[in-house]
Amino acid sequence: MAHFLLSVIHAGDPFPEGADIQDIFETVGRLNKEMMDAGVWVYAGGLTPPSEARYVTEEGVVVEGPVLDYPDQINGFWILDVDDDAAALEWAKRAVATGCNRTVEVRPFQND
Repeated sequence: MAHFLLSVIHAGDPFPEGADIQDIFETVGRLNKEMMDAGVWVYAGGLTPPSEARYVTEEGVVVEGPVLDYPDQINGFWILDVDDDAAALEWAKRAVATGCNRTVEVRPFQND
């Protein structure tokens, strides 16, 4: 088994205009349960907007805002423990189709 990070990527507002946010949460909750039932779910979470980010420089200075100022940012993520890359990609496809409606980046953890 290997651990993969599935990152939900978006630009701007994390929810599409006119979206039923409660419906999105419920749909993603069902996907989380499917992952748990399949035994691949390790952890998942949503992130606050990039405007709430802070970072610490090499000198120990705290700076307000995201370290990288790109239009596309990580909105949420899953950590999965799956057999291989193909399985991680299949879960990512399901995540895109099952409610997050965003691009999902798939990356393996090093030395896993």
